[in-house]
Amino acid sequence: MLEFVLTIQVIVLVRLNCVVSWNSAATQDDFYTFQEFYTDAQYGSDFGYYSTGRILHQPSSQDSSGSTYFNSYTTQPMSLSPFFGQLVCDRIVSMWNSLGQPSRFFIIEFGGGTGVLARDILGHARKEHSNFFASLQRYVIGERSPALQAAQRKTASEFIASKLRIFDADARTASRLRPLLLEEADGPLYSVVLSNELLDEFDPVRLRLSWQASNPPDTKRCRLCSTYREAHVLHRVDEKALHALFHGEDAKSILESIRWESKSLPCGLLDTQLLQRKVVERLSSSLSSDEIKRCLPMQLCCTALLLAVNSLMQDDQSSIQMGKLAASNRLLQRYRQQLARTNGTVLLSKHRYRQLRRRALEEGLDVEHALLLGGAELPGHIHTDEVYFALSPGRCQELEAWRQRHAQRLALATELRSAVAHLYDLRHADRKTLQLKVLVQPGHSQFVREASKLVDEGFMISMDYGADADALVWHALVHPNHEGIHIMDARQALSGCAGSYLACPGLQDITMTVDFTEAAGAGSTAGWRTAAYAPIFHLEFAFDEWLDRPVASLLERAGGPRTIGLHAWYRHSNEDAWSSFKVLVLHRGTRANNWTLGARDLSWPLQAVPRLAEAPFPCWKHDITKPAMAALISRHARSKEPRELEESFHSWLADLQKLQEAVDLQYGRQRQSYRDLHLVQILTDFLLFFARDQVRTSGVHGCMRPETKVGSAWLDQVRFLATARRLPEMHGEVMFNRAFNAIAAYMHGNNTGAEPAEPYECLVAAMMSSFCQQAAAEKISLEEAR
Repeated sequence: MLEFVLTIQVIVLVRLNCVVSWNSAATQDDFYTFQEFYTDAQYGSDFGYYSTGRILHQPSSQDSSGSTYFNSYTTQPMSLSPFFGQLVCDRIVSMWNSLGQPSRFFIIEFGGGTGVLARDILGHARKEHSNFFASLQRYVIGERSPALQAAQRKTASEFIASKLRIFDADARTASRLRPLLLEEADGPLYSVVLSNELLDEFDPVRLRLSWQASNPPDTKRCRLCSTYREAHVLHRVDEKALHALFHGEDAKSILESIRWESKSLPCGLLDTQLLQRKVVERLSSSLSSDEIKRCLPMQLCCTALLLAVNSLMQDDQSSIQMGKLAASNRLLQRYRQQLARTNGTVLLSKHRYRQLRRRALEEGLDVEHALLLGGAELPGHIHTDEVYFALSPGRCQELEAWRQRHAQRLALATELRSAVAHLYDLRHADRKTLQLKVLVQPGHSQFVREASKLVDEGFMISMDYGADADALVWHALVHPNHEGIHIMDARQALSGCAGSYLACPGLQDITMTVDFTEAAGAGSTAGWRTAAYAPIFHLEFAFDEWLDRPVASLLERAGGPRTIGLHAWYRHSNEDAWSSFKVLVLHRGTRANNWTLGARDLSWPLQAVPRLAEAPFPCWKHDITKPAMAALISRHARSKEPRELEESFHSWLADLQKLQEAVDLQYGRQRQSYRDLHLVQILTDFLLFFARDQVRTSGVHGCMRPETKVGSAWLDQVRFLATARRLPEMHGEVMFNRAFNAIAAYMHGNNTGAEPAEPYECLVAAMMSSFCQQAAAEKISLEEAR
């Protein structure tokens, strides 16, 4: 027996000498990338949060409403039903008008939730826009979750027979619906592709842009694959739990197979030339006989070595080069630490992980929870590690366009990170490798590319919480330890997950902040142009030249502040302004090139060229599109150059107490300014409503700032209408009066606009200017017609 073991050791040693290296692709496909892990956790057939219907609240016997809710969150179509759907419907009708009122029109919604948005849009169209409703050939929902498909059919059942069709479809392969639409189109596809809280659900690739601290990558290097490493997820399970789950005739062979895979597959991950033979030799010569026996028939435990090298790479990625790792005592120390951590556990391939999850679920929900979180039902549970490998050739090619679009922005970010990293974490001030954490969602590119096949003439409307790429880069800079992943589930039964996006896959919703710059940039390569990007409340702009009457605000539709949803919509109490809900409208085709969302020139820019230190509009004093600390740093930089940003960064970090106080103050200002912006928009819309008749009868002279008597009369009417609509009640008298006085100051000429102002003050000037330009154009057209 001993001779047999020695023979195996010789064979394995030969194999190990060839394969023990860093980041091989030999067995890489056997383990999860984070993207694959996310996809399984959200949509996998075995335990996916959406596909298995865990997202849906099961009504109790006391719930007589029969309504379907989400466990993890309440969407705006649900919390603001039917008013939000009515608002969206009015905008789609505006788009339809701008396209020339095509007789066969399509709305294609992806990720339709419980069907509330579809039901409310169709109901409002039938009641208020009969011509549009008659021309609406089909409302299509593309949904990949069987559970949500069933909910949609139930919620919008009244339209199934006439207008609504629900297909099993993935947004990333949206073009498969084109033949089905063409059957009813009778010509080009005039359509709107619609999504609400879909973009944040596209599976993300988690990257770390890594560099030696003294040598941040320039734009050229940020275009290279070798600058990045991708997150992978490795699962281990306590061997006792494995024995408890597998029993019966096949148990022995299954367990033996899993154990052998646990030893051999991680060795395949080390199959490169970077870890040379002497690394194995040196480690094995330093180990005790007990440590060596633990890994038989292998000479070393590859899982422990893999985790040890991954750990060292986070501190100094150059340690792996030129044999430095072999001479490092730190490797032996970390190897022993990982050996202790992994002792008694078995590494699982993604195939075995899925098998284990299925097996646990067969035993019951309590057993599944115990497997993930620990519990009396099992004598052990699953452990999860993240490791970072170089990009595979396939991934490198997939992210080529993304790297080209963002290389300059990322290079500026790494320069800033290098300058201030030592001030962030004094315990690791000597760390030689620095990193910038980046999230990429390739699904954005796939979606806009595929959706272009469904729109010959028309629009794409995407609503979600997110920000532009500059803001997201800033977030990575000022919160370098944040992974960019959010957990959304408030059920008490999952309190053991402790906010970990790795601990409870399939039991809770995992999401992230949308990069709208990337969505728009990817769209431009597929024939789309950006027609609008702004906070989602810009949907409430009252005046739309493509509609015969002003768009009503949600408060007006609801008849006052009646619900919690309305309070949340207007008061924005729990939102970060920079990452709040936004709407992105893309346009495609030759028609409707001049369609806008409300007043012209009020869309927030989605710049391809980075402008890390600049606000969207020059007149803004406080930038509400960036994280609070980033806005603070940008505002106090003496110029917009990277060196000046570094100095501003340094000066704030020098006094942490002062920094915290300043950030808290800035955060409060941003949130309040964001609320004020929304309120002032509505009040200015009221002002323009009363100005419209005056301008039509008396001309556009004095439109921007009318005579005092006329302006005062307009303001009196605005206050009366706002009070009737209960805006002071919704926002409070102090906030209402501040917003109203900002408009009054502009009307009376007290705000010259020479100095930077609050965003809501700038909004008044922009809306008035747009309105007066439009009024002048209408007057000229009318005179020409005469």
